Formats: sequence, structure tokens, C-alpha cells
Amino acid sequence: MKTLNSDKALLNKEDDKFNRYGFARRIAETIKRRKESECLVIGIYGAWGEGKTTLLNFIGIELSTEYPDLIVTRFNPWRFSGEEELIRGFYEELANEVVAADLPDEEKSKNKKIKLSVDKQKEPLKENKELYGGVLKNYGKFGELIGLGDALESLGSKISSVTIEILKDRLEKFLEEKKKRLVIVIDDIDRLDRDEVNSIFRLVKLNADFQNTIYILSFDEGMVSRMIGSRYGGEGAGINFLEKIIQVPLQIPKAHPENLRIFSLNLISEILDDLELMPDDGEARRFGELFNPYILKRLNTPRMAIRYANILNYSLPILKGEVNTVDLMLIEGLRIFYPDHYVLVRDNPDLFLKGFRNPYNSGQKAEAAEKLKMCLADAADDLSGDEKNAVEKLLCELFPRLNEAFDHGSNSERNSVHWIRERRVCSESYFHRYFTFGLLRNELSDKALDDFIMTVEKLQDEIGFELFQDITNDIDLDILISSLRYRENSFAWEVGARISKYLSWISDNLLRDESRLNFFSSPFEQAAIFIYRLVNRYKQDEPILSLVNEIIRTATSHEFASEFFRALVGKHSEHTPNETLSEEQKISAFLTLRDRLFSEFPDDRLFESVPNDASFLLTQWHYLLGSENLTAHITDLLKLKVDKSLGLVEIFTPFWRSSENPKGGGLGDFMQENYNSLKVIYSPSLLVEQLRNFVGKEKMEVIPEYFGKSRHNTLDNIAKQFYACYIEDTQSTGDGPQTNSDDVH
Repeated sequence: MKTLNSDKALLNKEDDKFNRYGFARRIAETIKRRKESECLVIGIYGAWGEGKTTLLNFIGIELSTEYPDLIVTRFNPWRFSGEEELIRGFYEELANEVVAADLPDEEKSKNKKIKLSVDKQKEPLKENKELYGGVLKNYGKFGELIGLGDALESLGSKISSVTIEILKDRLEKFLEEKKKRLVIVIDDIDRLDRDEVNSIFRLVKLNADFQNTIYILSFDEGMVSRMIGSRYGGEGAGINFLEKIIQVPLQIPKAHPENLRIFSLNLISEILDDLELMPDDGEARRFGELFNPYILKRLNTPRMAIRYANILNYSLPILKGEVNTVDLMLIEGLRIFYPDHYVLVRDNPDLFLKGFRNPYNSGQKAEAAEKLKMCLADAADDLSGDEKNAVEKLLCELFPRLNEAFDHGSNSERNSVHWIRERRVCSESYFHRYFTFGLLRNELSDKALDDFIMTVEKLQDEIGFELFQDITNDIDLDILISSLRYRENSFAWEVGARISKYLSWISDNLLRDESRLNFFSSPFEQAAIFIYRLVNRYKQDEPILSLVNEIIRTATSHEFASEFFRALVGKHSEHTPNETLSEEQKISAFLTLRDRLFSEFPDDRLFESVPNDASFLLTQWHYLLGSENLTAHITDLLKLKVDKSLGLVEIFTPFWRSSENPKGGGLGDFMQENYNSLKVIYSPSLLVEQLRNFVGKEKMEVIPEYFGKSRHNTLDNIAKQFYACYIEDTQSTGDGPQTNSDDVH
């Protein structure tokens, strides 16, 4: 995996991507050609990340070439705390560089850095007495230059006793006699606190008339002028202060937008290549169409490009295969280039996912749209008008439902399934992954599922099923089935067939959730529909019947086997035939299911073991095997078990549930439509005769009660309701006995 990109300043000319070296060379040549001995202060101005330190490195490279009279020292103020330590450190650095520059070459190789004084108590100057004595022939030891004398006491303890003017005079004479010029480079001034910044500029001002000395100061002009101005009367005063000190103010050239774009895209391409995540042409085009006008607008410095590449180098491998790659790259772009908008999206998913059109509550949606616009305005407080429009357009591309809030129109409902298939950030199923860098507990890994789909065709069933169990263990089965449904059109027959079998082999974990009012939201029904759609897609070309019968026989849940047959056959009638299976195939599948149920439940001959499907299966029996076959079966059964007459009526009685109590409910009223359905499969007159024998003629012929959903119905009352329907039917057709009101009492 590619390592993170370093934000270190460049040291080599060959690495220059933004034409900084030419600018650095011109500055260096100006310094080299300078003949005047007066002190000069050059200011290099630029924002954080624009490459100021790189520019200073390049200047140093040029100054070190064929100009031995130049002594270049870089003073790092970060190493010192407090003004006294800062001043002491400053002079110590000067002493080190000046003395080292005059050493013979053989001594330089031995002493790359001469330590004049760091620790007052150890007094290291005394240990280097002979060295310094040999270097400064006219001035003796450099300690004498700054007033240390033969005692060679600690530099820090003596600075306070030597006046600045005397020290300046001695340094100037030293540089003049040695024909040296001193270039003092101070970088990162804008990273110091306010007091430290003021100390640095006081130090430069005190020493600004050093002869043969040039300062190069690097900082963000606006930031430093505000810090100085806070002490001297505002930013304007800070600017005036800098103008009195900086004699040559130079603004670092802005990186050309095209160079920045190429630099950033090269970093991104390296990461995508390394991770094998390069998007296809369509997705690559989508990224370019959004990155170039909306994100590149905010890409101002190489550092921002590196930060963006580094966050991609972190997030892309973590979420590889779990989210849409282009969406993740754009969301991370939002994080780097529009951080306030990133936080707004992350913390307010409902504003970006729910949409703003509701024909039943337009006022509430209008209020939500206004809230969104206010939040966007707050987040864009420090953006230009052009940048504000750019980020809003970017968000509308990432979250298409936002178009409704801006009256741009939207076909979001039609595209919602596509968003899930593409793992888009605008999908409620995937949004959280983009901001948590991982999966929720019990959530299915898309990558693991995709890897399984790619390999399952080559595996034996036993191994394939074990692998399927491994990736689906302890996950939310709703998500599993939904993930399969969204991929179903891409499955080859062999892959889909194996996954269908594996689903049926875990169907005992897919128990129908009776608390759900909409069965099609249950994984139980969704799994059955998934397999049905696979069979329907390949019905002309593949051996579908063998798969159908295998699933019905081997599904771990007999209820699932029944549900699958129901999904496969659908509503069967003479007017709306289901064409997935031929009549012969339907008969074969039905007989396979009937044989299984009758084998597992010997006492059940009316499909009462699958109460939700019993009436449907009896109806299919009637259509597939003929009315005479079913009538003979039921008649023979009722002769043996007369109580099954009431059981048959109960099968066709609806069961109601309420939204207030979805897990409760009970038997509803047996109405005329239920009577008509039962009448299709068995003769009501034969059933009335059996019910009279079981319930009792007088009890059954009492006027029934009707409860609606106020309370549960009873079996005795169901028998009465059936009989009332029977009387109404026979009277209207003239086929049965003519009765008056006294017949039902």
C-alpha cells in the first residue's frame, strides 16, 4: 500500500512542480550581485502551504554555489522560549556559523557544528579553547569577539554585560576583515505566538544596521501584521511596522491552477492504481466533472493537495468495496476544502437524505427546505459567492434530493434503488459508512459479499455454503436479502442458483415476522421473491425445475418452501395465469411441496402447518390437479375427521392485525368474499352438512355476531357466519333451500 505523502519542504530542484526554482534563483542572484555593505531585510510572503520553506531551500542551494564569501545561517526561533533565550540563541547561532565558516576544510569535516555554549554550568567553551585560538588570528577566540575574554565564561551569561552596539561593531569588523557576508534566514515566523513574533522583529530591528548582513524572513504577511497590530493599534499599524523593517517584500508566486490540478490528480491516480480502485470511464468522468469546477476552485496550495491525497490514502483502503469510490473521494474533498459543509452533512443526515416533497404535508417540507438553506448559508459564511455556488452544486450532485429544496426538480424516488446498487452516499443504507470509516454492528460487508459472488461458482456446494455462512453470520438478514436483491440482475445462472439454495438452507433463520404489516418488507418474503425472480429470468434457457424442486425439498423451513412456491406461482386464475412455469412444471412443484408437508405433518391434510398459505395452496390444488381430485380428498378427510370441517372454514377466515398492536390481532369476520373463495374449492352444501354434524344444527343457525376489529372472533361464531353466507348465496341463486327469517334464529 502506498505510504502517506510527506509535507516536508523540497530539497531538490528536480522535484519542483510549481516553478519555484526560477524565482529562488533570481532572489539568490540579487543577493550574490549585491555590492553594498548596508544591512538588507528581504521578506518572503505567502500563506501556509504555499511553499515558502521550499523556496528558502532553493535559495540556499543557489547561494551555496561558487560564492564562498557568503555565510548562510538558518535561525529557528521555535527552539527558544522567552525573549532572553531567543536573543542568546540568535547570537550563539551567528557565532557558530561565522566561526565554522572560517575553519580550515579539515577542521570543518571534524566539526560540522561548533557548540559555543548551551549549558552554563558545563561551560563547554573552556574545552574548545585551543580550537578557537587557532581560528581567529586577529581576534583570538571568538569568545573575545563578544567580550568573553580569557575567562571564556558562558556566552549566555555574558551577553547581558556586552552592549548591543559593541557586539554589532565587533561582528561587523570580523565580517569585513574576513570579507564575508552573512545571510540570516528565519522561517515559520507566522507559526510563533504573538509575543514571540514581536520578539523576533524587535531582534531584527535592533540588528538591522549590521554591515554585510542580509535577512530573509518568511511568513504570512496578513497573519503576522495582525499579531503585531494587536499590540500597536490594529492591522494597519502592523502593516506599517513591517514596512519599516522589510525593505524588499516579495510575494511567493501563486501555484498555477493547472499545475495544482495536475499535481493533485497525479497523487490521486497513484493511490487509485496502488489500491486497484481506478473507476471506470463513466465514474472517472463524473469525478472530473465535479472535482474540476467545484473542488479545484478551493485548491490553492500544494499542501492542500497533499492533505487531500493523504486523507484518501487513509479512507479508500478502509472502505474499499463498501462505498462508491467517487462519492468517497468527493466527500473527502468536502472535508478538506469545505470543512464546515462536511460537518453540516455529517451531523444532519435527514436534511440531505429525506427529500423536500410531500403532497400530504407540504408545510413541513417547506420548513425543512428553509432550514437547509439557513444551514448552508451559515456554513458558507467565509466563502466567496462563487465558492458558495460551487459547494451547493457539489452537494446537489452528491445528494440529488436537495434539488427539490432549490426547485430544480428531482426524480429521486425512481433512482433510489440505483443509489443503493451503486453504494452512493445519498442512500440511507450507505450514508453512515462515509463518516464512520467502517460498518455498523451486524452490517454486511459488500466487499466480502462481492468476493463470495466472484468465487462461489467454482466451489463445491458444501464449501460454498460454509463460506456463505461465514460472511452472513451475525449480520442483519434484512440487509443480506436487500444486498442480494440489488445485485440480482447481474448474477449468472450458476451463481444465482447456488445463492438461492444457500438462502433456502438458512431459511429457518428467516422466520416470517408476523408483526410486519407489509410482508414484502420481511426478509422471509424477500428471499422467496429473490429466488423467484432468478427463476423467472432464466426460465427459457436453464434447468429451472430441478432447482425449484430441490429448494422446496431441502429448505430448512417448510414455511419458506411454501412461501417460495407462492412467490413462484403467484395469483393463479384462468384470467391471470403466471407464465414463469409451465403447467406441468407447476404441478411438479406443487406435488413436491404437498408430499413434503404431508410427510412432515402426517395429521395435516389441509395445509394447516402453513396457515398463511393454506387457502392459497388448496386453491392451487383445485386449479392444478382438478376440482374432482381436491373434492374427493376433502370429502374423505371430513368423513374421518369431522372437526376438519370447521378447520376448513377457519383457513379461509381472515386474520387481522392493527398498527397499534402489530403482534396481536386475531380471527376476523367470515364474510361473503371469503365464502366465495372457499366455494371455489369445495361444495358449500357438503360443508354445511358436515358442520351441522360437528357444531350442531341449532347452534350454527343462530344469527351471528360481527365484530369488525373490536375483538377476536370465535370458531362457533365463524361457523354461524359461514352458514349466513351460505343462506344468502343459495337464496340469491335459487340453488338451495328457501328460508325465511325464522329459519335462522
